[in-house]
Amino acid sequence: MKFTMEEKVARYLLHCIYLGQYVVNAARPSDRRLEEYDLLAEQIYKQYIAGTEGIPYEAVTDRQVADLRDRILDEVSKYLESFERDVLREKVSELL
Repeated sequence: MKFTMEEKVARYLLHCIYLGQYVVNAARPSDRRLEEYDLLAEQIYKQYIAGTEGIPYEAVTDRQVADLRDRILDEVSKYLESFERDVLREKVSELL
């Protein structure tokens, strides 16, 4: 399957993938992560890099994926901070 989209839309999609993966696995211990989400995200990141860099999918390195993930985190950090603050507030109010 192939998707064709503008760069801006592709970045939003990467944001959603990163945020979804975060929600699924952030509260899990490392030995209980749902790895299928990690693997799917990595595949999509590699496809994005291959498409934007014009290199074969197999040539994409782990370092390139890590760099992309870091850039995405920088772009969505304000959403994560808000999410964590709101979730914490909700959990505290449930306890009280």
